[in-house]
Amino acid sequence: KPAAPPVAAKPAEPPAPAKPAAAEPAKPAADLASLAKPPAPPAKPAAPPAAPAPKPAPQPKPPKVEAAPDPDEGGTGTLSVNSTPPGAAVFLDDANIGQTPIEIDVPSGAHKVRVINPAGGAKSQTVRVKPNQPTEVSFPF
Repeated sequence: KPAAPPVAAKPAEPPAPAKPAAAEPAKPAADLASLAKPPAPPAKPAAPPAAPAPKPAPQPKPPKVEAAPDPDEGGTGTLSVNSTPPGAAVFLDDANIGQTPIEIDVPSGAHKVRVINPAGGAKSQTVRVKPNQPTEVSFPF
């Protein structure tokens, strides 16, 4: 038997285009929300801000020390301040008034006299000056 002529192969048909998958119908928003994370619990109201700490009450300034009134009715008296050795700085009611020896008219009443020796050392004393009278104070070093 003679051989049968070769059968030509049929060209393959191109595959049929794939059918698009059936689109799912759009889900309502409520359904989409159910797929999302559950809603966060409502935020707690923020605590009211803490009140600022109260400022401390201002401290009253100490009263300025002035000469105490003299029972003999004001006026002035003479104050003499001396030191051994001389040349010490003299402070009257915390104000530098010069060096020893010194004589000065001051309001009558109580006064703080402080003397500082340049060689070292300091001394102080409260004196009462009477009106129209001399008052003397000495500081030996």
